[in-house]
Amino acid sequence: MSCKTSRKTKARLRGVKKLRKVRPSSHKIQKPQRRTRYFKPFRFLDLPSELRNKVYEFALICCDAISITRILHKEGCTSGRKLAILHHRNCRLASRDAHPVAELFQTCKKIRHETSFMLYNSNAFGFEDVPTLILWLETIGPANRTVLRSLMIEGDCCYGQASITSWLDPLHIYDPSPSFLMAPFRDPYRELTARIGDLLSESMLLEALCLPCGYSFWRLPVLTLRRRDPYPVPWQTHIARRIAETLFKDFQGFFEKRLLFDADTEKLSNVIMVNVISRKDRNKTWSPAAPSTHTSRRQAMTILPP
Repeated sequence: MSCKTSRKTKARLRGVKKLRKVRPSSHKIQKPQRRTRYFKPFRFLDLPSELRNKVYEFALICCDAISITRILHKEGCTSGRKLAILHHRNCRLASRDAHPVAELFQTCKKIRHETSFMLYNSNAFGFEDVPTLILWLETIGPANRTVLRSLMIEGDCCYGQASITSWLDPLHIYDPSPSFLMAPFRDPYRELTARIGDLLSESMLLEALCLPCGYSFWRLPVLTLRRRDPYPVPWQTHIARRIAETLFKDFQGFFEKRLLFDADTEKLSNVIMVNVISRKDRNKTWSPAAPSTHTSRRQAMTILPP
């Protein structure tokens, strides 16, 4: 019996050893880990920064200005806080169905951080009216406002300004007394430009801001800086001086900080431009470089602080 039991125990021990050999060894568990090392997916962020910048440049930079407009959700009614991007026909992004800007921005925070500067600094933006510009500046945030380069109000909205030609008519009769010119109420259009001045006070890279002239002549402040001209000054020049001084007051924070950054007053005077469209050119195609368009940028240089 003892021999039989010893044989049985030996057989059992052999079976246990066989079971132990059948168990997966440690080197078999490590094989999937080695395979995952070779089949690891290649991410977009694994590309070198130079190649990523090339992709961003192709997807974000437009050859023409990017038009920003408010969304129409009903006929004759615009949504209060919704904006849409309209690309021009001659832009290479116009033929695409989807907008890669939104897709890139929604990928991750790192890509959003890398693309923000290129989008806002390398493109020129156009807006249908001044309230749309204010809404857009409030939407993009202060960090993106500091890198803006070119902003303009497009020509269609200039034709809708009712006060463009009314106050340009020299035959208007008005009371020149200081009590009339220094009325307690302010121009609604100046309220908008003052808001733009507050939003762009930190935009040290801004090169061009083109605004339509929607000021009311009777509500412009009286000139505080009197010039001794050796010859009679036309009434258009007098109005341009009043507009230039009004712009300097509304954008005073921008001018003071920009002068600390760049002391070139002649270059700074060309940043903010107000385009005044005369009555004979109202039905023509609007162009910032039109010779018949009066601007107050030349007058702005004379009122900048030393």
